[in-house]
Amino acid sequence: MIVVLDTNIVASATFWRGKPAHCLEAWVNGKYELAISHPILAEYEEVVARLALRYPNKEQTDWLSAIKQAAQLYLPATLAPST
Repeated sequence: MIVVLDTNIVASATFWRGKPAHCLEAWVNGKYELAISHPILAEYEEVVARLALRYPNKEQTDWLSAIKQAAQLYLPATLAPST
């Protein structure tokens, strides 16, 4: 199964335990393949950076590095204009 995770799942798992972290742990354990694109990765990074400023003393799990290394990168095809 190929999955795209909502940014809220990745951001939440970065700072807190619970179901979002369990979603990423399932990926690490081979339960599904994680799909990303450059725009999705940029959004993950932007939201995590914002939360890091908001919670400077909160310990982070570095899911972004794992995602960059092991997630499957997809390059979305450009849609032809409809006529």
